[in-house]
Amino acid sequence: MNARAIIGTLEALVLVMGVLTLSGCGKGNGDSDGGEMVVAVGDSALLLDDVVQQIPRGLAPEDSVTMFRAIVETWLRRQVLTGVAERNIADMEQIDRMVADYRSDLILNRYLALMERGGKVSKRDVDAYYRQHRDSLILDEPLVKGIYLRVNESDVSLPHLREWMQQGNGKAVDNLERHGLRGATQYEYFQDRWHPWHEVAELIPYRFFDADAFLESTKDFETSYAGSVYLVHISEFVPSGSPMPEDYARSRIEEMLRQSAIASRRQKLISDIYTQEMEEGRLKSGLYDPATGKMREVKKKTNQDDE
Repeated sequence: MNARAIIGTLEALVLVMGVLTLSGCGKGNGDSDGGEMVVAVGDSALLLDDVVQQIPRGLAPEDSVTMFRAIVETWLRRQVLTGVAERNIADMEQIDRMVADYRSDLILNRYLALMERGGKVSKRDVDAYYRQHRDSLILDEPLVKGIYLRVNESDVSLPHLREWMQQGNGKAVDNLERHGLRGATQYEYFQDRWHPWHEVAELIPYRFFDADAFLESTKDFETSYAGSVYLVHISEFVPSGSPMPEDYARSRIEEMLRQSAIASRRQKLISDIYTQEMEEGRLKSGLYDPATGKMREVKKKTNQDDE
């Protein structure tokens, strides 16, 4: 009997088992060794209890049957196709080595990640890095501060919204947020932080060909599309090719310094482990010194050495 026939004969049983198992009344009528066998491939067997336990509680009977079939089919494909593949692939030894290497890498990375937790970057380090490297922290696109608003073109408050957006001061923003956002479909206030221009431009159905030229000449912009009006007020901008503002560069410097510190700590941790393993005799060096990562100097033999 093929796999699909086996599954078909079990559907009625699954309906009954689903009512019992999914209601928490038991695992089924299996024996103490794990229950009835659903299907077997070689020495591996899939038990009914193992399948039913993977089906969430509360599913409708027909959904339980569908999930049952999917679980069994997945198991069958993995077992049967893997077996066929193993018998027909010539380089199984290489695959086994790759699996072992992958497992080793997972274990190593998990261990190193546990050992590398913490390590905040100080404000003083960030400030010092910015002062020393400011001229090399160059923008490849403009940065902007401002306000963005999308509103239905039929909104009766649109004239007030235009006025408040163009003013852009504290009182105008207060009016905008208190009275003007009822009909808004999207609103972004970013006068207190820098944004890359492309993040703002992507919100607007308009093609901005030269970002720097546009921002140099435009403080307030409006366009309409598909029943919506898009309004942008630019309060500040820094052109591309300029040094990054410190408050914008800070988060990037922090992350860079953090990654650098992690790499240094990781290298020191590995070196310390190598040294300890060598001291305790589990690691032996030859031409290569694991603790320093350097090759030892090989002395050339002389005629006297030969004698």
